[in-house]
Amino acid sequence: LAREQVDIKEVILEVLFSFYNEFEQRGITPDIDMPETSTYLYTDPSTLKRVIENLIINSIRHSTGDIDIHLTVTASVIQFNIKNPAKKLSEEDIIHMFDPFYKADQTRKGEGAGLGLPITKSLMEKMEGTIQAEPLEDDLKIICQWPIK
Repeated sequence: LAREQVDIKEVILEVLFSFYNEFEQRGITPDIDMPETSTYLYTDPSTLKRVIENLIINSIRHSTGDIDIHLTVTASVIQFNIKNPAKKLSEEDIIHMFDPFYKADQTRKGEGAGLGLPITKSLMEKMEGTIQAEPLEDDLKIICQWPIK
């Protein structure tokens, strides 16, 4: 990967803006919570953008309501969370969410090949980050973390 200092906040906002029409068409309002100052990550900008795009696309496709987007920074980690309502997910779905070709709803037609989250996981690993899914009652929260070096 070609690494450089990238403002992750700027990338998130750019990607969100690029999906404005999709949010409008589906009646989804993103609730965005990010630090006011820039947040820099030493990584490949196109890989980071692809991760954010994949997660937003996945949330738009499968959300049954509004989406929450949070960026937090501590002394040791940058964390990006995206949460959306996902009432029909089972524990089995959460376990296999990052497996290639896995679809939580096997009856889905035309909503992707089941590769978005596995690709996202692979990209996160290449960026030395982690990704995990966390069920929260009727919501799904995807958590991405990158160590601050």
